[in-house]
Amino acid sequence: MLLLFPLSQAAGLRLATEGGLLETTLESGLRVVIVGDPVLRTTAIAHRVHAGAALDPDGKEGTAHLVEHLLFEAADSAGTFSERVDAEGGWANAWTSYDDTLYLTSVLPTELRAALALEGQRMTRPLDASALDQERAVVADELRLRAGLEPGARLVSGLHGALAAGHPYGRPLGGDDASLAAIGAADVTAYFEAHYGGSTMQLVIVGPHDPRDVLPVVKTAYAGLRADAASPPPPRLPELARGPLRL
Repeated sequence: MLLLFPLSQAAGLRLATEGGLLETTLESGLRVVIVGDPVLRTTAIAHRVHAGAALDPDGKEGTAHLVEHLLFEAADSAGTFSERVDAEGGWANAWTSYDDTLYLTSVLPTELRAALALEGQRMTRPLDASALDQERAVVADELRLRAGLEPGARLVSGLHGALAAGHPYGRPLGGDDASLAAIGAADVTAYFEAHYGGSTMQLVIVGPHDPRDVLPVVKTAYAGLRADAASPPPPRLPELARGPLRL
């Protein structure tokens, strides 16, 4: 999924435990926020990566979005990430914006440990690009669907291109048929290795749990998370176009 508007930056985290709230940063740099509320009947996991389409290589726009898709196909002998979340009665989705990629999972509270294990596996293991051709076709279909059914999205994309020409924000979010065709396994692997690591990630968990009980589970699930990823800010915006715009 694509999100045309950049997400706002999160406030800096501190080590704190106040009632049902725990905030801390792990050795890998992963920032963790756990909110416990006993009235909740489900548990939500939001995994935010501070890397999006603005970091796609030139001519290979759509790389970040393909990485998002491939992480849902991360598999072991028990099935893909999506299949295993479904088997636990959960729900999962994600979207890519220019600056961020956000992964969302909702499960029954009793399945939190299993869900975190799955999240940790796909974020800490090497990216499996074996489903690249399959997901490239899925992404191309998504882009065609948006173009045909969401005129508002086309307008926003056109405004981005007209106002920020020459800047990553001016490129098509998610790419096009030509840029998708140019992306190979080495490209998605390089993007994942460069930008997916503790220092670029924030994990938020909300559910009917004691945060002090959840934190050890998080530490175990993300024990293998690299700390050397980087998400440099996109180039400074050029002076915005003035006068009449041609879309």
